Amino acid sequence: MAQYRLDLENELKQSPIDDSAIFSSIEKVTARHNKHLEKSKRRALLTISFTALLLIGVIALLALGPLSETFFHTKTANTAETPLVEGDGIRIMPEEFFLYKSGVALGNQQPGLSKINVTDEQIVENLIMGQLTVRYAKKLGLTVSPKELDKEISFQRDSLKQASNDNPVKQVMAKRIEQSGLTEDEFWRSELIRRKYEESILKGKLYTKLIQDGTIKSGDGSEFGEFQKKLLAEKKEKLTINWSTVSGSKAQWIERIAHPYENVKTLTGTAVIQNQSLSQKVEFQRTKSSNGTQFSFTSPGATSPPTPFEEKATRTFIAPMTTLSWLASDINLWSIEKPETYLGRNAHVLEGKLPLAKAQQWQAETFKLWLDDETSMVLKMELYDSKGDVVESIAVKSLQVTYE
Repeated sequence: MAQYRLDLENELKQSPIDDSAIFSSIEKVTARHNKHLEKSKRRALLTISFTALLLIGVIALLALGPLSETFFHTKTANTAETPLVEGDGIRIMPEEFFLYKSGVALGNQQPGLSKINVTDEQIVENLIMGQLTVRYAKKLGLTVSPKELDKEISFQRDSLKQASNDNPVKQVMAKRIEQSGLTEDEFWRSELIRRKYEESILKGKLYTKLIQDGTIKSGDGSEFGEFQKKLLAEKKEKLTINWSTVSGSKAQWIERIAHPYENVKTLTGTAVIQNQSLSQKVEFQRTKSSNGTQFSFTSPGATSPPTPFEEKATRTFIAPMTTLSWLASDINLWSIEKPETYLGRNAHVLEGKLPLAKAQQWQAETFKLWLDDETSMVLKMELYDSKGDVVESIAVKSLQVTYE
């Protein structure tokens, strides 16, 4: 069964954004393996199960990476934040846009995956259609039980484990887990993964129901794509798109941070992590592999005791590759200061207030970041309490970079 799902995965990876192509692949693979399942007398909701591979075809590419921390650890956006899209019950935050866009860029770096060309307007429309489709499914009474969700996530995780190491989707997932700062178990139990699997299963159930009701025809999936576009057309005039939240110099910096190390061949150095619980020196290394697109990253890291604000028993710092998703939460909370020189390198300085969730999690109020102009990596980060005292810091102490 795992091999059958990986067959579908190989088809999905060719067109990871277009839902119609995804559902077309679902039908083809479902039909191809129906006979086998009947022979083995195993019953399964194939369309539902295979639709969950949307995570591999779309989510694994588009919803993870250096901007993913907010989504892994936060269930809902702060209502005080300015949304990118709002109206008629739809609320899409700027970080979802940046997350999607950075995922496209990262997916385009994979040698085994087709290149994706998508405009900012198309990204926003895809995000809106995703929410509208899930909402429509729920209005019809379609649901996903916790048991169903657990079973599907477990199956997909096992399927990826059994895939060959040179499988591009497996490589993408491994990279995303590494960049998330979570352990593999934490990653698969995270709110993001569970939410996205639930959404993809709901889309699969809706697809099946629409075929059964005669609303759309079984085929290449194009009619389902048209159905989603119709949902968008019906609601678009009721929606407000705040383009200012994803444009300007701040937005450009968030986008740069989302996929750093462009044109970097090797990057090595040392950093020191300090907070109230520890002070530890770490070594880091990032080297482009022979295929010219992927990096390996090694660091001993450091694990601090849990805090009252964190669900996990421990928290792992990965320096200097810390994720900065919270910058996208509310761009009005921080500003870009005058450039400075750090370790002989030009650095842009960002400083301001932490979003409420991060302030509680880190027991700090304000921050200051030094971002390398050439690599967009974090050279230094300091978190301050209400008195202006440093409560946590990550600082690169030595750095060697070679470029292509």
